[in-house]
Amino acid sequence: MPERTDLYHRQRRIPGWRQARLAGARVLVAGAGATGNEVLRLLARSGVGHIAVVDFDQVERSNLSRTSLFDECDVGANKAKAAVAALLKIHPELLATAFAGRLQTSVGAGTLRAMDIAVGCLDSVEARLALNRMCRAAGTPWVDVGIEADAAAVTLFGGRSGACYECEMTEEMWQARSRRHSCTGAPVRAADAPAGVSITMAALAGAIAAHEVLWMLMTPRAKQAARCGRRIMVSANGWHMDTTKPAQNPQCNAHELAAPIAATPPGAQEWTTAELLTFFGCPDGSVELPHDALMGWRCTECGYLRTEIGALEAIRPSRLKCRCGSRQLQLDVSSTIESGEPEADIALHRLGVPEGGLLRLRCGRRRFYAELGGPFQFGTEG
Repeated sequence: MPERTDLYHRQRRIPGWRQARLAGARVLVAGAGATGNEVLRLLARSGVGHIAVVDFDQVERSNLSRTSLFDECDVGANKAKAAVAALLKIHPELLATAFAGRLQTSVGAGTLRAMDIAVGCLDSVEARLALNRMCRAAGTPWVDVGIEADAAAVTLFGGRSGACYECEMTEEMWQARSRRHSCTGAPVRAADAPAGVSITMAALAGAIAAHEVLWMLMTPRAKQAARCGRRIMVSANGWHMDTTKPAQNPQCNAHELAAPIAATPPGAQEWTTAELLTFFGCPDGSVELPHDALMGWRCTECGYLRTEIGALEAIRPSRLKCRCGSRQLQLDVSSTIESGEPEADIALHRLGVPEGGLLRLRCGRRRFYAELGGPFQFGTEG
């Protein structure tokens, strides 16, 4: 292709650059805020051919000063959908999917298995824990990005080897996660104001993260392990950079391997737990969900009972209120569904299990995982 018409001519001149590899690469970016915008823009400009974006939030006018993909016409739109629309203008041949929902209930570990790498541009410990566990179960490497007013940290975690995000969870971090839920387990809105963020730090962190992604995509798998487990920390206060290597915790609960994995037909998230167990020939077994599911609640003030089904994390706090006005509720929460229970007749999607969800089944002495739905296809609505 002539130099003047080859969009990636200058990139191809870099020793070891593999443009064809990028065209076939599959990347999921969780979080389409300030850093997510930068990561997405740079990956699209570089020619990455398949990108999935996850975000439940809407674009606000205050986002526009630090997001390179959004403008005034996007205000009020879902961030993931607005980001995909902007990416298609940059890279018309891109195959992209927008998951307009929460990471925990919109994307399954099975979907992560279809990715070469994932990027977490997230602002909560809860979401990072979820992405870490899904990537660990799927064996997919991921990049964690965090920024402050004058500092950034980018960490590359391996899919199945080395330290993971949960390995470094401190007591303070676990407590911060717990504060997002009431003593009954109900999710609550954080009272703290969001931290100050500038587009310059978002661009810096996003560039480092995108570079790590491109390096991983174009590097043979045998050489990737040496880079995984590295954290790059940059401070704009005096301008210095450090690299560290997170320590692996041999007792980390996230290191359980999700194997063996059995497939199900497309649309299996519409099945009930009982139907799933019957499909695999274990009608007397049980299914472990990838998250806590709310089945209902009882008001401790007036005794009113209500059925309220869904993933606990996705339940709006405003809905957890009794007709008597009390918020003192005793929640009925479960993460394991036994055959024969009334809950076994509830469709899995109502319990917050998405297509691509990875569920652990117990059938007598057998223990295995089931991936819901057919192979993930880019370009479809998430």
